[in-house]
Amino acid sequence: MVLLFCCALVGGCTGWAKLHLVPTKQMRIIKTTPLMTELHAAECYYWIEDNRITIALADENISLAGELGKKTLVGSIVLEGLPAHQAREYRLDHNSIRGRFRRGARHVRFASLGGVCSIWLEGGRRIRGRLHALAKQQQFHILRGWVGNRQAYLLGDFVAVQNRERGEELLRRSEADGMGRGVPPPAYGRPRAITGPPVHPDRNQ
Repeated sequence: MVLLFCCALVGGCTGWAKLHLVPTKQMRIIKTTPLMTELHAAECYYWIEDNRITIALADENISLAGELGKKTLVGSIVLEGLPAHQAREYRLDHNSIRGRFRRGARHVRFASLGGVCSIWLEGGRRIRGRLHALAKQQQFHILRGWVGNRQAYLLGDFVAVQNRERGEELLRRSEADGMGRGVPPPAYGRPRAITGPPVHPDRNQ
């Protein structure tokens, strides 16, 4: 019990993420419709492999209303290159972010088109990140499948803890049903060039 309480105080043993989807074009404004979609994840994990950082997030509720009250979220972010010191900024492309969420009968998926993501290394095998991206959004129709190509701004904050096993499971879910990245790893988000003195200068000089 004490361990669980301490984990909650420092941001959770499972990490967390907060995302916001804001339409770039609003053709109609309805009095009761939210101006943006807020997405909260109670799980956020990362792992490092082959000079690449992968982040995966998820959330799922248990509703007394059954399927109509169900809410789920799963997403992933893949970034090529590691921070040279404590932080790094990455350019995003159409393969960097994948996500899908459900709210009752509404099913939505999204993928990045471009943007930027910053990563900060923290103690305790944790990383913190923020992102600002342009994304393509589609909604599932029971007769027509995935339809629409609306664009939205994707804004987010997250803290991820290291857990490759759980993260890889969420990554696979985020890439399912035609959402695979399907390109060589170098086409993922690339780090911006480092400016300034080297992190580890030659001590012989």
